Amino acid sequence: MKKIFFFLLISLTFLIADEVSDLEKLRIGIGKYFIAQQLTQKDIAQLKSIPTNVKGTLKFADGDLNLVVRKRDNRIIIIYQRFMDSTRDKLQKTISQLIIDFGEPTVISHEKIIYWAFNKKRIITQDEFQEFKDKLTVNIIGEYDVCNETKVIKDLLKKLGVEVIATFTGDCSVKAIKNSKNAKLNLVHCRRTGKYIADYMEEKYGIPQLKVSFIGLSNTKKSIMEIAKFFGIEDKAKEVIEEEYEKIKDELEFYMEKLKGKRVGMFMGASKIGMLTSAFKDLGMEVVSVGSQFGSFEDYLDAYINVDDNTILVDDASKIDLELIFKHKKPDIFVGGTKEKYMALKFGIPFLSFPQDFYPFTGFVGFLNFAREVYKAMYHPVWKMIEFKS
Repeated sequence: MKKIFFFLLISLTFLIADEVSDLEKLRIGIGKYFIAQQLTQKDIAQLKSIPTNVKGTLKFADGDLNLVVRKRDNRIIIIYQRFMDSTRDKLQKTISQLIIDFGEPTVISHEKIIYWAFNKKRIITQDEFQEFKDKLTVNIIGEYDVCNETKVIKDLLKKLGVEVIATFTGDCSVKAIKNSKNAKLNLVHCRRTGKYIADYMEEKYGIPQLKVSFIGLSNTKKSIMEIAKFFGIEDKAKEVIEEEYEKIKDELEFYMEKLKGKRVGMFMGASKIGMLTSAFKDLGMEVVSVGSQFGSFEDYLDAYINVDDNTILVDDASKIDLELIFKHKKPDIFVGGTKEKYMALKFGIPFLSFPQDFYPFTGFVGFLNFAREVYKAMYHPVWKMIEFKS
């Protein structure tokens, strides 16, 4: 009989403080050891220490059992048993005993790997596991729910069949953040605030990340298709894009006709300059200047790819810089915050505040709101009543 090498592994790679007592009660383990068990110094003294390369852990052996222990509290997070030079008969007896101990397996993978999955109360059934596995789940990181924008994004993703677990930190809760580790993909909306969290979660939990933007027509379509490609639902995404665009098309065409060729300048939060240059380009407008106070290289690169060669890119502009832009670039509208608003108005330049005050600018309906607000700011009757001296 050909000899077989295999090992039995029971592991828990993430322990939350308030779940430890529940995990201990389950008594999931091998022999006298179980997951979440806290070893005493006396227990550790009787074990054989084994070198480990995993930071924050200790490794011990007790006969053919190996234990991986979390260093900060001596709780067991992995138990595995090695069967060297074993027979098929021994393998069958081991599996039979596991079924007696733990019940029917949750998953049998590739006809070789058998999993028993548990939540904090009991074993998870095959149907429950499959339902969880089939869910398309994401976190949205760097989204702050300005004027209910998060709801627009969530509604759009829901039409794709994608569930949002947590939004950092707009429209969020402690419970949602706690469950965020279960997401299959992280969507990074604001790079400056969200990238650090996404990088951490990718390293710790293996959750991949995707940079997205739902501001602007092109950005929204592109983001939907990239999310769909990740989950393998491209056909559904195309249907959603067509359906949502049809809802706004007629009114949007009116605004685009009025705004085409108009000149726009902007000075605002760094993460939005790339998104907005693309959105103005979607409206057929010419971006004559782009700036921010704390923009990174990536922020300006995002803006640069959407503008012409003669567009001014300025970092941390002073009032004098803005005045020169107003005089020489002559924008038909300027976009920015409070500091820029009154200066632009004194030069007779219509102004759009960003972040906005009233309506969401994300998604398809948000892009229609955006076009409408730009149109209203530029074509307000007040500009026909005031004469500005140059």
